[in-house]
Amino acid sequence: MLHPLWAHGFYLTAIVGWFAPLLALQSFVGADRLVAHRAARWRIAVLPVAYLWIVDRVAIASGTWWINPDWTLGLRPLGLPVEEAVFFLVTTLLLVNGMALALDAEMWRRAARWLRRGKVPADA
Repeated sequence: MLHPLWAHGFYLTAIVGWFAPLLALQSFVGADRLVAHRAARWRIAVLPVAYLWIVDRVAIASGTWWINPDWTLGLRPLGLPVEEAVFFLVTTLLLVNGMALALDAEMWRRAARWLRRGKVPADA
């Protein structure tokens, strides 16, 4: 279904192909820490995501840019292509997750242990 030749899913395929490995890496190294900070992460992410959705919706409606309808699923909740909504949500989550992991004291202790061992353990 997410194959690049599936024209109506091209944008979604590109988004998933780009972001899934990065989200997987963040989860691999610190899923427990991300879960511990989940409420704060969502509170931090809501406003920027809403802002980006609104600005993108206005830009598309005004003709500032457009999304090729041949490469989308055609789902447009509140006039915003679902692919655009997913893109801004996942982009923001990657940034918020990265900051949560970078500022977490346990992650610093983990990183020090990994560096001493010279590798990232499978039980990260």
